[in-house]
Amino acid sequence: MIPYSLLLMTSAQASLAPFNIWNDPATKKLRVRIANGVRQIKIHGIDLKLSDSSNLKLENSGSTNWTIECNDKGIIGRRSDSAAEIQWKTPLTIVSKSGFYQANDQLIRESAEIKLSGKFCDLLTELPFEQLVTAKMAEQTTKAMPDSALDAEIIMVRSQLLYSILKQREKSKNDYEIDAPKLLTLNNGEVLKEDYRLQASLKRTESAVLTLGPDAAPEIFQAHSHASCAGKTVTPENAWGRSIPGYKKPIACPACLTAGTVNWNTEIRERELINLMLGGIDHTGVPSQWPRDWNRWFVRARLTGIEIKKRDESNRAQIMTITFAFNEEAKMDFDITASTFKNWIGLDTIKSTRFTVATGAVSARVNRFTFEGQGQGHGVGLCQTGAKSLASSGMNTENILKTYFPAAQIRKL
Repeated sequence: MIPYSLLLMTSAQASLAPFNIWNDPATKKLRVRIANGVRQIKIHGIDLKLSDSSNLKLENSGSTNWTIECNDKGIIGRRSDSAAEIQWKTPLTIVSKSGFYQANDQLIRESAEIKLSGKFCDLLTELPFEQLVTAKMAEQTTKAMPDSALDAEIIMVRSQLLYSILKQREKSKNDYEIDAPKLLTLNNGEVLKEDYRLQASLKRTESAVLTLGPDAAPEIFQAHSHASCAGKTVTPENAWGRSIPGYKKPIACPACLTAGTVNWNTEIRERELINLMLGGIDHTGVPSQWPRDWNRWFVRARLTGIEIKKRDESNRAQIMTITFAFNEEAKMDFDITASTFKNWIGLDTIKSTRFTVATGAVSARVNRFTFEGQGQGHGVGLCQTGAKSLASSGMNTENILKTYFPAAQIRKL
């Protein structure tokens, strides 16, 4: 857990702690890496000013396009209206007098740095923390959420981002505080579509976060949410095989069932399922307990069965057994965690680990596997379906958060 001595207040109306986490307390900006490991960055803007660490400076009037490439020679820049190449020393700072410009698919406000990282480019800028919260909320399923549920989700997201920032600061080699390449991708030329309800909620919950521990030395809470728990949440130990402070036991969530939990089913044929698992293995590696000749079974044998070997107290699958066979005598069982299997097959296909599986035959040589499940997401923390139902029944933000995070307290930065 990350010590967080910056939160010294005990109520939503408390004043700022004397020690501040922001680079610039007036604007509450943080250093953000918004692209990493790219070969090329295309810049488009008006009245651009470029400068590097050797004090080389260029100013362009009007609309200008630049192509910036990073390779073993360093940072190379070419303007679209010139064949000349300019060698820049890292870092290369780009500013627009107009107040913004475009770098690949990112909208840059004011300025950004391109830094050489090996043979690749990193793109860094400074952003207000609340802009990161707003961008993260744009990813959430918040349509038609009552205000108290929306406020609870924003406080959860703000806490999650702050935890990530503090964790990043532990890595002293980095000169940025959070990676956010996916949060700020342009959507039709804008960082996100303005939502008046979202902006109002951000104002109502300004600086509110979830914490653990005593008032004298609170710690930021590692908050999580998911779409639908199907009646009961799950602990991090059961979902991911690791404990997180503050999550002591599953939380009963009848409100999710009342609202109508997500029910799903899918049918996957034998060879397709094998190929999906092979793709997952390529991405995450072979489970350590599997035999060395596992590949022989996956490539040459038949997939004959899948069984749930162990379930947790919320009835989610924990351990699965996958059976391959050459014939009745030559068989091999492979155990795998249900969360790993879900990630291999795809979160849009296996929506949660609360499922059953049945084996059937398409033909004498082709099996099919039918998965039927309830819920959507990992099941840890705040259930969005349940929170929406609780808010619709009149529950306020504080009590919604207390329902799903009973060990946490709401404090203000």
